[in-house]
Amino acid sequence: MRNIILILAFITICTISYAQKKEANKNYEIGNSYFAAKDFQKAVEYYTLSIEKLPAADAYFNRALSYIKLFDSCNYCRDIHMASLFGDMEAADIYKKKCVLSDTIRSKADSIKKEFPGYSYTLYTFQKCEIDKSTGYYNTKHERLVSIYEKIPEFPGGETALAQFLGKNIVYPPIAWNKGIQGTIYITFSIEKNGDVTNIKILKGIGGGCDEEALRVVSLMPKWKPGTRKGVPMRVQFNMPIRYTRN
Repeated sequence: MRNIILILAFITICTISYAQKKEANKNYEIGNSYFAAKDFQKAVEYYTLSIEKLPAADAYFNRALSYIKLFDSCNYCRDIHMASLFGDMEAADIYKKKCVLSDTIRSKADSIKKEFPGYSYTLYTFQKCEIDKSTGYYNTKHERLVSIYEKIPEFPGGETALAQFLGKNIVYPPIAWNKGIQGTIYITFSIEKNGDVTNIKILKGIGGGCDEEALRVVSLMPKWKPGTRKGVPMRVQFNMPIRYTRN
């Protein structure tokens, strides 16, 4: 599966109300209390409640620390990864060092060199406790190469049409507008082999009803032109930032 980041800035939608934030913070603090008391199972329970209300790097990171105390290294790595996605640089460093395994080979196959001009080596990456592995092809400058046979999915009409679709359908939630909430939502979704948009999730929200609106609008997207490799349709995952601004 290929991950693709779309660098797009659009008017958005938001997610969490003040009451939800307050409840998330309350559960987070209770989780911290249980962690300090070394009741790590209870700590996990309350960090989870906090995350369900408002996903945040600190809650994921502390839940990860609780999991490792319970000798659950798989959930530890998953939460460390989530904390890194929410901008925690310490978590990103830990994830690379403790949760990702890799193997490098240098292929002599002419077919690989033809498909990836500038090819130097192949990097296989494995996430701890996950079955899937990712394969990357790199040049001597350690830059990841893209197959000359690979085409990414395309929204009907291209990026301009996508921007117009979002601008037309997104509604600025009143609570977010009144509170002056702005920022960037990070949303992930998959484009299936038939072009369907599936597995829509918020990676990072900004509150005020924006996350829910983003999920609603992305779910309205029409079929995309699917991505292909050597002419064969393939499933592609997108991580897309959507900017919400009052300007």
